[in-house]
Amino acid sequence: MEQCISISCAHSTILTPFWLSFVYAKIRESLRGTLWDKLKAVCPRIPGGVPWSLMGDFNCLMSVDEKMGGLPYSHRKTVDFCECASSCGLVDATYYGSRYTWWNGRRGEAAIWMRLDRCLYTSEWESVFKTTLCVIVGKLRPMSVLAAKLKRLAKVLSRWSRMVFGDIFAKLREYEDTVQNLEAVLQQHPEDERALIEYQKGVALLKRQIAIEEEFWQQKARVTEVQEGDRNSHYFHAIVKERRRKLYIHRVKNDDGV
Repeated sequence: MEQCISISCAHSTILTPFWLSFVYAKIRESLRGTLWDKLKAVCPRIPGGVPWSLMGDFNCLMSVDEKMGGLPYSHRKTVDFCECASSCGLVDATYYGSRYTWWNGRRGEAAIWMRLDRCLYTSEWESVFKTTLCVIVGKLRPMSVLAAKLKRLAKVLSRWSRMVFGDIFAKLREYEDTVQNLEAVLQQHPEDERALIEYQKGVALLKRQIAIEEEFWQQKARVTEVQEGDRNSHYFHAIVKERRRKLYIHRVKNDDGV
């Protein structure tokens, strides 16, 4: 269903099959009503004695005490959720850590804390699995946490790259200048064996740096089907610019079409 996915599971180390439901409820109260009806419809379909657990973001509270800050939470908003849990024989999982799972990211009087995420399960589940939750309050959802970690990792890798490889573009300009100077020396002393060797070394370093630059743009462009003779950093650079242009968000539309 739109706000929940339910699956029947089996595992070689567990004697009985079990059911799992993953919930991501609508923010609007009027749109969450179908979720409670669907969950109550799922319950009779689960064979007797089979454990069942629901977990995820319900975007709703089971008690007015599960909110701190902002306007008081209406008891009326908790009724449908609590009635659904009672009808399906679901109990709230034991948790430790923070009482709240969501924070609006603001400070002082503007801060709002709520327990929107939770795990519920049946008595059959409790008899098979010992489930407790560690709650770490935060504004970020799991994918946002992953994105934040990847962003931090990118900064660390960038520093590492600068220390190990340096600025590849600055090095390229440096090698180009060096080769130009060595070529001038060789032209002035064409019989000098040492000048020839130094020039050849400089050219080799320049070619290697050009290959590094091309590989950099190739990776940025995510082009993998090119052949050895197709190397062209300008082409890869153009691909990167086009990808970035497509990823740009020009407008955002809400559920009301605004």
